Amino acid sequence: MTATAQPAGDDPLDHALALVEHGLRPVPIKPGFKYPPMKSWQHVTADAKNVRNWWNGLYRGHGVGLVMGPQTDGVNLMALDIDTHDPNADGWDALADLEAEHGALPDTWRSLTGSGGAHILFSVPAGVVVRNQQASGNRIAPGIDVRGDGGQIVVAPTIHPGTGQPYAWEFAPWDVPLAECPAWLLELVRERPTPPPLDIPPPNTSPTNTNPVTQSPADLLRDRWDWRHELAQAGWTLAKDGQDSLWTRPGKNPRDGHSAVLHGDQVLVVFTTDIPDGWRTSGVITRDGSGYSLSPFAFYAATRHGGDQRAAGQALRAPTTPTGAAPAPQSAIGAQDGPYDPVAAVDDELRALLVDWTTFWATDHNEADWIAEPVIAAKRSHAIFAPGGTGKSLLSLYIAAALATGRDPFHNTPVAPLDVLYLDYEMTADDLAERLEQMGYGAATDLSAFHYALLPSIPPLDVRAGGEAVARLAEMVGARLVVIDTFGRAVQGEENDSDTVRAYYNWTGIELKKRDIAVVRVDHAGKDTTKGQRGSSSKNDDVDVVWQMARKDGNTYTLTAKKRRMGWIPETVNIELHEAGDLSFQLVDDDTWPTGTKDCAAALDELGVPADASNRKAGQALRDAGQGRQGQVVTAAQRYRRKRSVSLHFAGDNPVDNIGKRGGKRASDGDTEAPPEALDARNAFAQVDELGSAAGSTGKHYPTQVGSAPPPSMGRRFPASGDQRPVEPLPALDDDPKF
Repeated sequence: MTATAQPAGDDPLDHALALVEHGLRPVPIKPGFKYPPMKSWQHVTADAKNVRNWWNGLYRGHGVGLVMGPQTDGVNLMALDIDTHDPNADGWDALADLEAEHGALPDTWRSLTGSGGAHILFSVPAGVVVRNQQASGNRIAPGIDVRGDGGQIVVAPTIHPGTGQPYAWEFAPWDVPLAECPAWLLELVRERPTPPPLDIPPPNTSPTNTNPVTQSPADLLRDRWDWRHELAQAGWTLAKDGQDSLWTRPGKNPRDGHSAVLHGDQVLVVFTTDIPDGWRTSGVITRDGSGYSLSPFAFYAATRHGGDQRAAGQALRAPTTPTGAAPAPQSAIGAQDGPYDPVAAVDDELRALLVDWTTFWATDHNEADWIAEPVIAAKRSHAIFAPGGTGKSLLSLYIAAALATGRDPFHNTPVAPLDVLYLDYEMTADDLAERLEQMGYGAATDLSAFHYALLPSIPPLDVRAGGEAVARLAEMVGARLVVIDTFGRAVQGEENDSDTVRAYYNWTGIELKKRDIAVVRVDHAGKDTTKGQRGSSSKNDDVDVVWQMARKDGNTYTLTAKKRRMGWIPETVNIELHEAGDLSFQLVDDDTWPTGTKDCAAALDELGVPADASNRKAGQALRDAGQGRQGQVVTAAQRYRRKRSVSLHFAGDNPVDNIGKRGGKRASDGDTEAPPEALDARNAFAQVDELGSAAGSTGKHYPTQVGSAPPPSMGRRFPASGDQRPVEPLPALDDDPKF
């Protein structure tokens, strides 16, 4: 690459044109997001004419992305994606370990992400395929993803949707040459060819072998089955890895969607109609009629015996050698040593259910995490109940829509958009349109992350088919939050029957929990509101947080935690419904920290414990100093200190003056000087980055701090304080039968 063009400033078009001149393939990046707005962006022609048309036309104001894989000048491009958002999987630490083992990476193009991470780019030989690797199960190291053919990275001058910081080139294509991928790294990231087909060896069925485990061909096959290998041999392609992996049928591009979901290496649910007849005859049709469930034996019968399960069973029972000894089973992962022992296989499967204490204690299990602070916690299940007409559905819709469009619902700040699945069993399309318009949404709003099922025709959530349907739908859209409005209409059993709640949890609740998906169940209060939710008292048993919503006075409401499994959940939250301008709910006061939080934070400040230290280390430091605190208080204190450090960073030229301010007001009325904790924090957090962690540690590839930039627009206008543009008044909530 001999081109010398470089952007003159921060104009995205200039940056994109510079990349084009260097033989690269830039694409627009949707504001507030990390992906292109166009379909089939992997295959677009990124020449100067198209680039000008994009950024001067439909994609004006968009950020800049760079497509990986083959470039216009013939270079085959890949990138290491160094992540820092997981405190237990720091990409810089993992990279340092890899370099210590294999050798230092050469100087090459490097883009800083705006969140403390980086993209490190290399060329790979022609014909070598590097696929995207980002699921925890196929990363080359903790905190390090790979962007290859079919992927893209975000580059300067795009604004990071989560931090508001700009992406920036540390070593740009117009500054340094692109390095070839080192051999050791190429070995880690290159796609491996599919191994040749391996027949499933039949079991030992000699007369001396009478263990009942060996009597069922299905059980025997399940013990030695490798789903991924068998699907690959049948021509299927892995579209998305995870606990429940997604697969695409033969002849279909994975970029165009998936055709089946593999549930925990147990059952394959195929929901495409383009399958051989043998698959239909072997599989069991799902209760909702949307697909076929196939066990390993059913799949074996379908692919090896045309759906003839009798022939499949006979083949599996056939003797293998004159002595009756079964050969060792083989799989794509590798062969076991010695003869196959079905009893040992079952024992190993059961043993795998037990906690590995080494891994357990190496993980910090006490980190507080929020989706919508201080009401909705990440990965947790919630219930919000109130009498009819209180506004519980309105509140749930407001929270969900704000998160999906990149806005913190209670703090009026931009956040990374969150995929939300909303199951609405009550409203009509007209009702929904009215509510969304009152909140400021319309045809111009990007609601692509708001996956709304209006009066969904799915099986009840207290039966297996319903649970499978919701879990599959949540997986398809990448939902991190599922809202069920209302619970009573989503199940078929009686609300007063504890078996209904138990069945819901067994088929739906636990499946969402295993996927780390937060859940909000909207429900009605009983006639006696002091007794909680309508129906069985067991409704409280399967959720982590139960909020009772009540009107306090006027447009002010109180959320009272009737149950909170986590001590860092506040006991009460006061919110106010704002109807002037775009409808919203705002915190009346944001000082919702549990008792003892700020005292504990001050103690940690005095001990010099970093704000980004794990809760466990912080607690140990307090105990070592003879100042032990309850674990939940320590968790809240660390969260408080991290939020404080972030506010210091974003406060401006005189950050201390802003400490203690929430919503434009000081936490302590009448203070004219910075509170003591702010003064203590001045030194401790002078060099925090956008994540609130200290930068500049030696021995790591920590980038230099990039400058601040205003948060990006999230796709819709939110009026400033005092905006009084005329709107139609809302109907009184008490008169609305829905709310």
